[in-house]
Amino acid sequence: LRAMPVLAETPPTGLGGTKVLMIAGAADLTYGPFAPALVTLLSQRGATVDARIIASGHEIGDSDATIVRQWLA
Repeated sequence: LRAMPVLAETPPTGLGGTKVLMIAGAADLTYGPFAPALVTLLSQRGATVDARIIASGHEIGDSDATIVRQWLA
């Protein structure tokens, strides 16, 4: 949720078999612009990334909860 890469250099890591849900807010000017870079990084490391963009800002809301519930089901 509202994720972004935080390391200047990332260690070589194998993430095969790892499932990741990322939800970015379309109006999140703080973290939103950084989400695509993290999707790329995780995907390149082998993770299966489900990236969503919702009509929201930085705040977490009902849309997030609905997506998370469905993703975990």
